Amino acid sequence: MSAQKFLPPQVGLTFEERWDEISAGMFKCQACFCAEQGCTNPVNPMCLVDNKSCCCRQTCETTDCCGDKGLISDIEKYCCIVNSCSLTPACGCCNMWLFGRPHGEGMEHQDGDGGDEFMTGVFWLSYCVFMGTGVTAISPCIYADQKWCCLECQTRTMDCGGEGGCCHSRKKSCCAVMSSECPPTMEIGCAFCGCKCCGGDKSEARGAGPQQQKMTS
Repeated sequence: MSAQKFLPPQVGLTFEERWDEISAGMFKCQACFCAEQGCTNPVNPMCLVDNKSCCCRQTCETTDCCGDKGLISDIEKYCCIVNSCSLTPACGCCNMWLFGRPHGEGMEHQDGDGGDEFMTGVFWLSYCVFMGTGVTAISPCIYADQKWCCLECQTRTMDCGGEGGCCHSRKKSCCAVMSSECPPTMEIGCAFCGCKCCGGDKSEARGAGPQQQKMTS
């Protein structure tokens, strides 16, 4: 459940429910338990990505061009180094400011999981108009919250196990759908040219029927 906190909700559905809907309605070109490929409607959404490799998870999806984060916004943290980019101007050096502040509107993102709290304690080495670099505590080790026009991506460190195994990749780009999972499960199942041989029922593979999914928010 903690793995889904940072995934932006759409029409009240979790990422898993949205992906199940896409996978269930797509034409499966081929599927063999650990990987599947197919095609579906090129829109709604046009792009939807969820990649997990051991303790690092990345999601990406299409969204509104503007919104709370504006047209362009980028916060990246690797260990104790923080890089930021935003259309909110500021200028300073060694936490001394000539004008503006990077913690102003459009820079301090609140994504709902509390993962961006480190932003309030960043010591900014330099900040030149739209871009800056600073240092802060090492936790979280990896954090990224990026928005470029209508594409929004997020990266977090998390537990190695949990939903989707230790490694998985789920991608929808226009009409192309690809999915892989390790270790393999019956969620993907076996299919060829649209004919399902076995498995492939996402809700049953996770042990939750459709009624149970509707009751969760």
